[in-house]
Amino acid sequence: MRLFQRNKIWWVEIQRGMARSLRTEDKAEAEAIFNEMMVESIKGKIGSVSKVKPINLSGFVDLYLDAKGDRSSFTQEADRRTFRLLKDAIGDIPVCDITYEDIVAFKKSCRARKIKGVSINSYLRHIKAALRWAKKRGYLAVVPEIEKEREYQKQFRYLTPAEIKSLLSVALAKRGHGFFAYLTFLLYTGARRQEAIHAVINLEQGIATLTKTKGKRDRIVPLAPMLIDVLRPLNGTGFGLPSHADTLTHWFHEVAQECGLEVSLHDLRHNAATYMVKSGMHLRAIQMILGHRDVKTTELYAKVLDQVTATEIQKLSFV
Repeated sequence: MRLFQRNKIWWVEIQRGMARSLRTEDKAEAEAIFNEMMVESIKGKIGSVSKVKPINLSGFVDLYLDAKGDRSSFTQEADRRTFRLLKDAIGDIPVCDITYEDIVAFKKSCRARKIKGVSINSYLRHIKAALRWAKKRGYLAVVPEIEKEREYQKQFRYLTPAEIKSLLSVALAKRGHGFFAYLTFLLYTGARRQEAIHAVINLEQGIATLTKTKGKRDRIVPLAPMLIDVLRPLNGTGFGLPSHADTLTHWFHEVAQECGLEVSLHDLRHNAATYMVKSGMHLRAIQMILGHRDVKTTELYAKVLDQVTATEIQKLSFV
């Protein structure tokens, strides 16, 4: 907490972004009230800390990972790497002592290691999930505020039809028809990776119901005839793939490397949207298929296509 003055009135900042007016212009009176608040705050903190089960960061990591043993090996390794970096930044302190300032110190340490913003935010998501778990089980009284790092928004990789054909061909050869069908489904529906894993596919009606959506609302998408042909050998039993999205991301990374392409699994969603615009589909229809709340998000793909067209025309030469 800190005492400060605004328009001659004294205020107390209780926590970041939250302040309370003391309704006085007298500094001595304000300091007296502030001191009383500090005493009550310390008493409250001592009381809350005494109720939590003390455990240091290193011991907590082992406990947390054991409890989350059903996760993919990639997710578990990401958790271990995250908490290794956190411990390097703030020390092997009790979990109940982790504060907002510790999270800031962690981000500063990551930046010093030249870690990109997108990776730092991935670590922060792992930390937040673990601390929420700790709070539910009595190892932490309050989950500290965790603010995202600013990310550099890189342009997604636009794939040519030949590159898409290459990706699908290698996926089929390396991981079988299930993974080939999964990637084809992403390209024809623009579904996110987790949405596709849990999709309920009805070939007779020619639709797929996406249940694990970002907006927490089921979404029905139509299936193109070519996609139905690809899905038919699966007999409506799903893709027969691991349920952990990180595993499929890892598989795709291997396929992309073999094809010599710097492209992410999520780029397939962007490519699906761009090709939908390119094919002349109505923006409103594309919005509904992709699950965009605002059509302005969908319109961005039309602009991307304009940029691609402008770049491609540079290749034209009669000399």
